[in-house]
Amino acid sequence: MDVISGKDAKNKLESLIDSVNSGGEPSIISNKKGNKAVLLSLDDFESIQETMGMLDELMDVEDFEGLLEEAEYDTKLFEVPEPMNTDYIHVYQFKVTLEGIRPPIWRRIQVPENYTFWDLHVAIQDAMGWSDSHLHEFDVYDPASGSQERLGIPTEDFDFDDEMVPGWSRNISQYFSLENPKAGYVYDFGDDWEHTLTLEKILPREKARQYPVCVKGKRACPPEDCGGIWGYEELVEIITDPEHEEYDEMIEWVGEGFEAEAFDAKSVEFEDPRERWDFAFREDSL
Repeated sequence: MDVISGKDAKNKLESLIDSVNSGGEPSIISNKKGNKAVLLSLDDFESIQETMGMLDELMDVEDFEGLLEEAEYDTKLFEVPEPMNTDYIHVYQFKVTLEGIRPPIWRRIQVPENYTFWDLHVAIQDAMGWSDSHLHEFDVYDPASGSQERLGIPTEDFDFDDEMVPGWSRNISQYFSLENPKAGYVYDFGDDWEHTLTLEKILPREKARQYPVCVKGKRACPPEDCGGIWGYEELVEIITDPEHEEYDEMIEWVGEGFEAEAFDAKSVEFEDPRERWDFAFREDSL
């Protein structure tokens, strides 16, 4: 069934209610005994019959509109991504830089050219050291439309006029090129970690190498939920000063193993993007 807008649904619902209240467009028929009955026209009757089950569960038109929005959201969210084609020729080399922190925290990664934005998101999370426990969003220029596009995970309250496109429905090669190399990536809308993605090179695939791969980087990823840039800077200031009154408390919170200057590209392990998607969205995986 086609999804209709809330406005159209409201108009249809009001029209049906008016038909019920007014008796609709009458049609006179007789039964075997010759008794006549006034019925709604067949079209009106079928339309009302189709809708009555839903109307019984709704209190008002606003509930109906909300149900339609939820159905449209579910359709977008649970549209299962296609399995990735492993037969690719090139890899895209990106530099991922976390903005607002000095010295900079950054990673250089190489990913298959046929990655979706969801796949790229998973690679960024794993390379940076994030836990993928918050929402994210790409802000990227779309050469086909000539406008900026938002890609990520649609939520129930997304704006229909500025729609969030599911990241798994778009391939990175549709957007990135050496002429259009940059995009924004935001992780955790509370702490608001802003990253800049730069496509540095398009390289031939090395058959002996497994992709994605992190080839270089600097400094450890900030701890999750530390309060954004300002919270992170305060945290680093405290844990590097054993005389600070909050030192013990902060070390206990962040863990003694955290070293702000440490990073080893060889230690990065990448998860399968499809498995991550299944874990996040498939009910049978919970």
